[in-house]
Amino acid sequence: TSKYDREILQKHSLSIENNETPIINNIDILLQAIAQKCLVSFRYYDLGIKKEKMYRHHLYQLYPLDIVVSNSQFYLIKYQKKYNSINKYRVEKIEKIILQPDKKITFDYDRKEYLKKNFSMYQGEIVNVNLYCKKGFLDYLYNQFEQEILISKQLEQGYICNISLPLTVTFFSTIFSFDCNITIISPQNVKDQFIQYCPKMIE
Repeated sequence: TSKYDREILQKHSLSIENNETPIINNIDILLQAIAQKCLVSFRYYDLGIKKEKMYRHHLYQLYPLDIVVSNSQFYLIKYQKKYNSINKYRVEKIEKIILQPDKKITFDYDRKEYLKKNFSMYQGEIVNVNLYCKKGFLDYLYNQFEQEILISKQLEQGYICNISLPLTVTFFSTIFSFDCNITIISPQNVKDQFIQYCPKMIE
C-alpha cells in the first residue's frame, strides 16, 4: 500500500496479518473512495455448494462509508442511494472495483450506533447451526450472516446451510424476521431456545 493508504488504514484501526493481495487492493481502493466520499461500482459473489464463486447478476453502485474488522473478517459499510439504506459486504467477495470520483455525496453516518446494532450478533459463544433456506432467500441469508456459510445440500425447494456463529438474541430475532423462509434445523438445543424466544417477539 502507499504511504497515503497506510495512514488511512491506521486511522481506521485496521491491520492485515497475512498478505492477501486481493483484499489489500480492495481495501486500498475502498479507503480512497471513503476519503473522497465518492461512488464506486463492483461485482459481488457468494459461494456455491462446492464453494465455487456465484456472481450476483447486477453491478453494485454505492458509496463506501467505513471498513470494519470483526472476527478477523473485513466488512465494507456502504450507503446505497437507490434504497436509502446502509448495509455491509465482505471485502474479499468484492471484485472489479471502479472509483467514480465525479459522483460524490455527504452522508450522516453514526459509526458507533451502526456497529452496536449490526455487529452485536457476533458476540458470544460460537455454535454450529444448520439452517434451511428457501429458494429466493439465499442472498438474504448471505447478507445477514456474512460469516463463511457452507451450502451442504440443495433440495427441490431450497438449501441446507451450515454456519458457525455466536448464539445471541440478535440471531434469534433475525431468524424470526424471515417468517419460516429461513429456519433452524439443528442442533435441537438451539431449536428449543428459539421456541422459547418466539413468544417474546409477539408480546
